[in-house]
Amino acid sequence: GKDIRGALPGLLRGLEDQTSWEIRRASIAAIIEAGATNKGPDPVVTRALLASLQDRAAAVRLEALIALGQMGRPDDGLLLDHTFKTLKGMTNDKDKTVAVWAHLSLMELDKIDDADMAFLTKCAKTGELSRVRVQAVRALGSVATKFKTVVPQLVELLGDKDSAVAGNACIALGGLRDPGEIAEKALTELSLNKETAEELKQAALRALEDIKKGRM
Repeated sequence: GKDIRGALPGLLRGLEDQTSWEIRRASIAAIIEAGATNKGPDPVVTRALLASLQDRAAAVRLEALIALGQMGRPDDGLLLDHTFKTLKGMTNDKDKTVAVWAHLSLMELDKIDDADMAFLTKCAKTGELSRVRVQAVRALGSVATKFKTVVPQLVELLGDKDSAVAGNACIALGGLRDPGEIAEKALTELSLNKETAEELKQAALRALEDIKKGRM
């Protein structure tokens, strides 16, 4: 709520807590709201998040990238340029899940880019590690309303042999609220198929419910 700004100093200290990477990651997740201002992200928060991109834990680097993308463009031009340069460097991170969100954050702060989309699409395909594919599917879901080829990709992934990938494709489609008739039909078929694993069936049903609520 409105008093969350008071938590900012503690959250900034949490970003530097070396006793636990979980504390650093949780502090980043909470700082998204606490660091927001009428002119965009608090510059102190943006700089702290950029510093967190050097964290030794990939999960912390990934959380910082997500936060930078969600908080939007810094109001300061020099800080914005520094953010862009840093994010571009992170697209070569040794952990591919981190690289996925670096590409997405660049698009969220600037514009949809064909090269970034090609990278996300490639990472979602078979041949990559499951955790990389899952993050790529989540990232694709974030830009699906801006890139018309994404929904067909997500529909195709509903039939993936990796249940984690298929389940996240369900979540991504449900988050769009109105992904279209073809997507709804595919989700319905998945939920009714007797061979569908129960957990995946429930994910498809939740997606259909989210779509229905979105239309209302």
